[in-house]
Amino acid sequence: MSQKPQSETQNTEQRSDTMSASAFADSNAPTVQFALDLLAKQKHIAPRKIRRWTQDTYRACGLFGVTPDKLIANPANLNPRFRRLSRGKHKIGTQRISNIRNSVKHVLSFLPEHNGNSFKAEMSPGCAAVRAVIPNKYWETSIRCILYYCSAQSILPPDFGDVECAKMLDALNAERLNGNPVVIHQNATRNWRRLGKAFPELQLQQVFSPRQTVSILPWTAFPAWVEKVCRAFIDRSTTSDAFDLSKPMKKWRPRTVETYLKLLQRYFSMLQHAGFDLAAAGDFRDVVVYGVVELGLRWLLSNSKKKRGQVTAANIATLLSQIAKNPEMKSQLSADEKLANEVLANQLSELSTRLFSEKGLSGQTHGRLAPLKEETNLAKLFLLAFGIEREIKKSKRAGRRLALLVQWALVLMVLTFCPLRISTICRLQDHHLVWSRPNRRGDLSLILEGDMLKNGEPQTIPLPKEVDRLLKLYLDDYRHLLVTGDTTFLFPGAHAGRSKLPGVMSTQISRLIRDRLPFEVNPHLFRHLVHLVILKKFPGAYIMISRVLTHRSLQTAVTNYSYFDVELSMTAFHQLVREVQNGTSSQKSASLSDIAYNQSEFKNGSR
Repeated sequence: MSQKPQSETQNTEQRSDTMSASAFADSNAPTVQFALDLLAKQKHIAPRKIRRWTQDTYRACGLFGVTPDKLIANPANLNPRFRRLSRGKHKIGTQRISNIRNSVKHVLSFLPEHNGNSFKAEMSPGCAAVRAVIPNKYWETSIRCILYYCSAQSILPPDFGDVECAKMLDALNAERLNGNPVVIHQNATRNWRRLGKAFPELQLQQVFSPRQTVSILPWTAFPAWVEKVCRAFIDRSTTSDAFDLSKPMKKWRPRTVETYLKLLQRYFSMLQHAGFDLAAAGDFRDVVVYGVVELGLRWLLSNSKKKRGQVTAANIATLLSQIAKNPEMKSQLSADEKLANEVLANQLSELSTRLFSEKGLSGQTHGRLAPLKEETNLAKLFLLAFGIEREIKKSKRAGRRLALLVQWALVLMVLTFCPLRISTICRLQDHHLVWSRPNRRGDLSLILEGDMLKNGEPQTIPLPKEVDRLLKLYLDDYRHLLVTGDTTFLFPGAHAGRSKLPGVMSTQISRLIRDRLPFEVNPHLFRHLVHLVILKKFPGAYIMISRVLTHRSLQTAVTNYSYFDVELSMTAFHQLVREVQNGTSSQKSASLSDIAYNQSEFKNGSR
């Protein structure tokens, strides 16, 4: 093993010139560049080893996206970065990552001393006092970055305000230790505010991250009439008499009720943030006025990202247009009042249409779909679950890690053949799995209730033999390894009585794909891949896309995926030009059925 440097004093002096730029670390923490400088001075090490270790260390820094003079030379800082390296994204094999990691380990061995447990600054007494009163582990874990930042920057907890909060976000982005610094920062500030409210004696300031400027206030922050009128609108009365036009025929679904309540709560929060005096109002008629709506929605758009803010504002405007029609009080209104309400409803509906002018897929989704237009890449994605299945069958040691891999492979296979939303997949239970013959024989189908799908309609969805085979393996040999006790959920969570959270499952599946393939795919992208498969084989077959995706409206499929028709048509035109150039163009015209297949959609106005 390599020997340590002999001169401790000289090393300490050099360390001060190359100390870490991390805003969370001890000021004396050495950097990787400092360790490389020590390595270069070792005369008893073969030059080829020094050269290889140095090259591998620089390669590691390149993979991490941090320069050696900014990267702390501590295993607690480097090991999480190695674990997050993606074979698919970085196009680097597992063995190569292992070799680089060993080289970095040799480089770190020349440091005079290091604390392998943590590289963070020692917590100050004030931060330690705050940490001592944190009521649960989740709060402590999320707030820890604020406490270390305050300790390293000599900031007292009561002095941590919006300016320091913004600087900490910049420090998290520069450190690049976490996969999503913005989310880490958002969770930390949210729980910091909760801690300040729960323990007023700490005198903590109410800080906000950039993504939390549009905050939803609790119902208790509004006058009492606000929640009353909102719930009265949600709890609308229905009728079974088809001739009674003053009341609707059916109730809203629970998910719709929850969404509408959240939108109304957000709208009143926006009005309060914008300075509107809710105490002076007393009913919807005072706040569902075009000028007041404009005040709230303008505040929302100025304090949120453009795309997300416009969609939220459009949804709020649509809901307010329904309120403006005032269906519960139509019989009590005069003709002039009904006309005024109708005009206001039309204005808000038009406003919603204008706000939601950016239709179709987002730019990020288009970017993720781009490499998958190549059939080779699409085949790699669709065959990934089968490759994992072969790995599982070769494995001789069953445990929780392998059980998770089987679970992920099953989810991938379901997404491949049946691109349901991940929230629906996570809610699946044993009674949703139905075989056509007893003892789990015959054809397998999913019997889904209406509340499990966004369109609210029950569906029977067949699953192929490939899914059936892996599903039986998972149920018989692996599901019991993931949860304690009996469970009816196909994908159980931490407790047998509940399913795995969709966000957790989505993150795990995305990470699995990223580690094995050189492109970014999340579970919801499988739904957008449907049009790549169908339109290449059946151009213009939007009805098939709509049915596979269980859309309520055909227009949704046309709006989102009609762009691909242009690509297909242009590719076909390129081939026609080549035939003309080569003198091989055919005079044969398209069949009448082909022309009618495309023209009928234009005549019906579906495009």
